[in-house]
Amino acid sequence: MARGPLVSIVIDNYNYGRFLKDSIESALSQRYPNTEVVVVDDGSTDDSRKIISQYAHSLVAVLKENGGQGSAFNAGFARSRGDIVIFLDADDFLFDHAASTIVDNWEPCVGQVQCAIFQRDLRARSPQVLLPLPRLTTSEIRARILNCLSTAGPPIHGVGYSRKLLERLLPLPENLWRTGADTPIRLLSPFLGEVVRVQRPIGVYCRHGENDSAMSEMGPHGVGLSVSLRKIRDRLVRDSQARALLKNFLCQRGTRLREDWLFRSPAHLGLRLIHKRLASGNHPFPDDRREDLLMAGIRACLNCPEFSVPKRLVYPLLMLGAAYAPRRVVHAAYRLRLRAPSTVRVRL
Repeated sequence: MARGPLVSIVIDNYNYGRFLKDSIESALSQRYPNTEVVVVDDGSTDDSRKIISQYAHSLVAVLKENGGQGSAFNAGFARSRGDIVIFLDADDFLFDHAASTIVDNWEPCVGQVQCAIFQRDLRARSPQVLLPLPRLTTSEIRARILNCLSTAGPPIHGVGYSRKLLERLLPLPENLWRTGADTPIRLLSPFLGEVVRVQRPIGVYCRHGENDSAMSEMGPHGVGLSVSLRKIRDRLVRDSQARALLKNFLCQRGTRLREDWLFRSPAHLGLRLIHKRLASGNHPFPDDRREDLLMAGIRACLNCPEFSVPKRLVYPLLMLGAAYAPRRVVHAAYRLRLRAPSTVRVRL
């Protein structure tokens, strides 16, 4: 009897020892039998390697010097053998049906199978939230990307990628993608193969305030959360790198990317405006003017098809506050946003 395609689950880890055991065990507990687990430790200084050693006979361990998430993806993919590859951050985990759900929906022409993901806030005793997975065709996903709205996809561990597709994208330039290494994969992969979307959730994305996407970091002595202007700046730089990447990718295929691509994203413009206010001396776009960012942000909010009517009304007001409120108020308001746990209940 055919065993079916080999599925590789590649876990990337850096100093997430407190989450790593749950992540590894979720990968090893897959009901689909033809699965391998590769764990990449990117130079951790905590107890991560001790934890990995406890599973030495059950997984492929890749122990390397610190080089960032892009280098961890490269190293893990190089050691994997799967026809289908799932990337899993060490602070997240999969359900035991994750691999089988992806395989059951796989077809020869498919480049990726995207599945729904839950979100859990570890800072509060709140219920887990189902992250929305819009029912979009591959062409509609491509259109969203071209209009700089979103990739409309789940966190990366909600996706099973074709190995042949990933071979066209990896290895990533490690100096450019120390963080946010899922960005080039999520951005370009829909143009390299068909996307199948499955509403059955296959895992959990854990918020804990220190995630790279949270734009926060622990305060002095590990107490409390504070706005990370460094992370916001890194995000803005990554957005600029993503634009250059997509522009070059499309140019090779005879298509031009619109010049105002970044200025169609309310999320990008909101962070760009906040960083300009709070860290103008270290702002990555020296020609930015507060008034220009505000007007562009308002236009982006009003024209964003993903925004509901309330969002189109509220977000411009928030941007107005970010532009003209006292800096300490902007800082305090953003800190409050970082601390706010998710409270939306979803029942399946």
